[in-house]
Amino acid sequence: MVISTSIIAFFAKYTKNTIAIILGNIISMDISFYFLTKMQGNEPWAGYFKPLTPLHLLILVSCLNIIPQFITMLLAKKALLAGK
Repeated sequence: MVISTSIIAFFAKYTKNTIAIILGNIISMDISFYFLTKMQGNEPWAGYFKPLTPLHLLILVSCLNIIPQFITMLLAKKALLAGK
């Protein structure tokens, strides 16, 4: 998953379509949050995410997923500058 989002981020930045990266991350987090709230009443799942709550884990994973995307966007920017 991390590799695929990084590849998409690279090509989005390379084609100067940065809005796709932003919308993709927002939609991904919204969909995850939706399904997370659907599982909210299921108490056996609460222990799976210890020491974090499911919502905190969602935020942490979403932020960690942005880091490789940012790195590949920097590589795409260097590739664009080198191609000129």
